[in-house]
Amino acid sequence: MIDPSSPSTVYFSSNSTFLSRSTDAGFSWEPMPKPANDCFWVRRLAVDPSSSSTLYAIGVMGGGSGCNHPACTAFKSSDGGASWTCMPPDGLERIVVAPSAPSTLYGVGDFYSPSPSLLTSGDGGATWSPIDAGLPAKVRELAVDPGNDQRLFVSTTDGGVWRSRDGGLHWREWDRGLPRSVWAPLLAIDPQDTQLLYAARADIGVYRTRNGGRSWEPILGGLPPLADSKRFTFAEQYTALIPAPQISGTVYLATTGRGLLVYAAE
Repeated sequence: MIDPSSPSTVYFSSNSTFLSRSTDAGFSWEPMPKPANDCFWVRRLAVDPSSSSTLYAIGVMGGGSGCNHPACTAFKSSDGGASWTCMPPDGLERIVVAPSAPSTLYGVGDFYSPSPSLLTSGDGGATWSPIDAGLPAKVRELAVDPGNDQRLFVSTTDGGVWRSRDGGLHWREWDRGLPRSVWAPLLAIDPQDTQLLYAARADIGVYRTRNGGRSWEPILGGLPPLADSKRFTFAEQYTALIPAPQISGTVYLATTGRGLLVYAAE
């Protein structure tokens, strides 16, 4: 995870108790205090884009000896990771901080839980409300407009993409021209042009919309052969879709087994 307000500051967790930070773009690293010491396995981090001292950690409690902490899946730090406090709710898999309104958080819930799969907080995580009413399936991926904290795009486990313009109170399917993936596609919004969005999954490739999601088109030139949807396996995945923060039309795609790919619009 890169600190949006200080790109040379990078955080790393290894899906375990290991947590570290680099302040020189990865040339050197220092260990960080971990939530609940060695009892908490950090899976995801989120950084407040307006205040790098505010961090959110998502993960699970380990079961080792001496782990007597109460069950907690989310922690918040207001001092750059020096100390952590358990925060509600249980079962979050991801937190996204709205760049234009940092006290507004969105949380993606556990896919296997009957609890809501999408929630929002307007007070920095103290209280949460579900906002997935009207969606046909569980939310897996979420993108928040960098300039409008109420404009959201989500993809669901049935392969659909949905848009909300009121912070999740109402949803509309927004995937004309986008093939249905066997899983929820990754989503990303270009920070320089918020009408430009991307969606990607190994069984459909990479698509973009240049009109805010009203219609989608493929950008497959140069991609390795796509995974056969009938034989789609977890070994053939796209794992991250990241637009270049300063160059509109350029997007990076991380893959399992095929390295890091980049697309630059002509």
